Amino acid sequence: GGMAGWQIANTLDKMHIEHDFVRIREATRTNLKVTGDDGFVTEINEPGPEITEDELAGLFDKLTNAIRIGDYVIISGSLPKGINTDIYDAGLTSIGAVRLNVELSKIELEKHQYL
Repeated sequence: GGMAGWQIANTLDKMHIEHDFVRIREATRTNLKVTGDDGFVTEINEPGPEITEDELAGLFDKLTNAIRIGDYVIISGSLPKGINTDIYDAGLTSIGAVRLNVELSKIELEKHQYL
């Protein structure tokens, strides 16, 4: 969503890279990494957008329609703000017969056993 989302899609279009994003209401977050002369890296990370249940359902619909048996699906990062974990669970379960790897924080992994 937002200007950052538009810039990502526009850049991929210019590179002739196919994409099929789920459009979201809020802006796509951006992160900045600054590397000093000494090699020390400072990260400046914006908070992620709040995702609606409909937006998440759109993602799982796209995944369900696009993937085939034997495909890998990798989902990483934190659970999106605004998402009830029961809906997230149902969406991941609906993906079906593929190899699914979900990387979440340690606390979230204790709640969600998909691996």
